[in-house]
Formats: sequence, C-alpha cells, structure tokens
Amino acid sequence: MFIALLPERYPTGHEQMGIRPVIVIARPFPTRFPTVIAVPLTSKVHGWQAINPALCPMIMPGDNGLTTPSAALLDHLQSIDEERLERRLGGLTDAELAQILKGLRSLLGF
Repeated sequence: MFIALLPERYPTGHEQMGIRPVIVIARPFPTRFPTVIAVPLTSKVHGWQAINPALCPMIMPGDNGLTTPSAALLDHLQSIDEERLERRLGGLTDAELAQILKGLRSLLGF
C-alpha cells in the first residue's frame, strides 16, 4: 500500500485523482516504462459499496497505514508511473489480499 498522486483528467467524471492511498497489485516485468498497476482507495464510502461489495472491498486501518476504513475501488484499476508513488504505507493482510484477488477475478471475468 502506497500514497500516490493520481493524475487529474478533464473531464474527470467519476475517476479518482489527487493524493490518496493505492494498492499496488502488479509491476509488469519486463516493461517498456516504469509503471505499476494500482487500485485507488477512498474513505468516502457511499451506498454503491453495498451494491457490489466484491468490486469495493473494505480495508480496515491497521499495519497497512490507513487511518480510516476505506473501500478499494477495483473498478478504478489503473496503470500509473512509479514516480507517482510518494511513500509506502504498509501491507495487506492475507484476508484483505484474498478479497482483492476475488474482486479482480470477478471484475476481469476469470
């Protein structure tokens, strides 16, 4: 888990941007560019989290560095440059990682 600066895009619609925690789920290798695949988190959990909890698993504060319960927005999966990773926060528990992987399988259809 890292703090990252996600790029601003116009129009933004519902895309996540700004400084926020992200879960780095992959670092493609070999790669042409220094990028990682990341899932942004948000502490602003609304009713949509209850609609499909598999795509928005909750991550509770703990050794991961979070200070508030946050939803991992798996449907906002994105590739970002490693330079956008500002600092490491911590790691996920095995149970949290299992939730993330289950949600990604659901999202990607395998």
